[in-house]
Parts: sequence; C-alpha cells; structure tokens
Amino acid sequence: MQNKSRGIVFQILLSQAVFLATYFLIICQMASANYTDFPYHSQIAADFSIRNLKEEVMEGNTYFMWSMLVSRLYHWGKVSLPGACAVVTALTNVLTLNIVLEYMKKKIPNVDDNIWALFGGGLMFVGPLFVPWINSNYYLGTWSPNVWHNPTNNMARPFGVISTILILEIIDAKEKVIRKHIVLAIMLGLSVIAKPSFLQGIAPAMALFVIINTIYTKKFTGKNGFFLHYRLFRLYVLCYFRCG
Repeated sequence: MQNKSRGIVFQILLSQAVFLATYFLIICQMASANYTDFPYHSQIAADFSIRNLKEEVMEGNTYFMWSMLVSRLYHWGKVSLPGACAVVTALTNVLTLNIVLEYMKKKIPNVDDNIWALFGGGLMFVGPLFVPWINSNYYLGTWSPNVWHNPTNNMARPFGVISTILILEIIDAKEKVIRKHIVLAIMLGLSVIAKPSFLQGIAPAMALFVIINTIYTKKFTGKNGFFLHYRLFRLYVLCYFRCG
C-alpha cells in the first residue's frame, strides 16, 4: 500500500513536470524569431470558428481538434494566444503520459511504481540528443522530429496510444468484445480529427497483419476481416479529407 501511494504521488509530480516543461517550451516557441510550427498553427486557431466548420475543412483545415480547443480557450477563456496554445498542448502531453503509465501498471503490476513511472515519463521526451552549441533550437522544434515540434501531432498522440492498446488487446483476445471494437472506431475517428498521421501509419500495419496472419494460418478469419474493414475505412477517410 505504501509503494502504491508513493507511486500515485510520483505520477502526479511527473504529470506536473511534463505540464510545466511543455508549457514553457511552447511559450518559448511562440516568442522565437525562428520559424516553428506553433506560431503558424496558432494563427489558424485564432481565426477558427466552429460555426464555419464546413468552410474551414474546405479551406484545408481538415484536422481541426487542436485549433478548436485553442480557439475556445483563447476567445471564451480570455487567455492569451500563446498561453492557450501552451495549455492545450501541455494537457495533451499529460493525458498521453498517464495513458501510458496506466497501461504499464495494468500489464506489469509487479514492477516498482517508481520504475514504470520513470520509464513512461521518459517516453514523453524521446528524441535526438540536444547539444546546445550545435542545435540550440532543438526543443523549439526547428527542423527536428522531436516530441515538441508540432501541435497537431501532439493532439493525435493520446488517441493513437489508446488505439494501439485496443488493437493489441483485440488481437490477444480469445473472444470478440464488441465494445472494444466500437471504442477503437471512435478513437480512430478522433485521431483523424486531431491529425490523420497515426491512421496513415497504423492502417497499413493492419493490412500487413492480415496478409501475414492469413499466410500463417492458411485461413481468412473474422479477426482478419476486422482489420481489413479498418483498412477500407482508412482509405475512405483519407480520400474524403484529402490528407493522403
């Protein structure tokens, strides 16, 4: 019980650290004179209107979840635009962190809480090495594929993580659980609204799974049909949203 309480406290502190780190790094990006993705996307968010959603999509804002949330906080919450960008992204990173930590606790219940918390928290900061005298703009996201560089990518991550977990559980399940299929469909839909990047990666993997599993088992199972269904769903979504 003492280890569990210590783990909960550590998880809260880790979440606060991720929130603050994200918040201040986004504020730095917004104030930077160099080109970064956040100032660009912030202008889209500042002008975003849910009432004109059809026009927004037709003009190319096809993954609008981050813009919508920032816009609401900016206009309704009377928060500064940089602050709204930082808060929404920081909360998204904290959500992703806690999804990872909770899943790790579920799968590895005997691991010491501090170990899994450190490992899960470390995943939030994975990227190339930061060498200030060589690349001082690394954490500002300038031409660097790190976890901070794009707001819509951050927005898609919690839905991508949940979708991946559900796919793994569906593959391992001995019996079909319709509820998980429905939740996965919802998560994939939200992932598209956040950013289709995750779906562009996981859908081809599903198709590959169908091919390999069919060759290995020498039969086309209902589980294969499930993954093929989401492959077709992916093609429809990418054609409709013109994000291929």
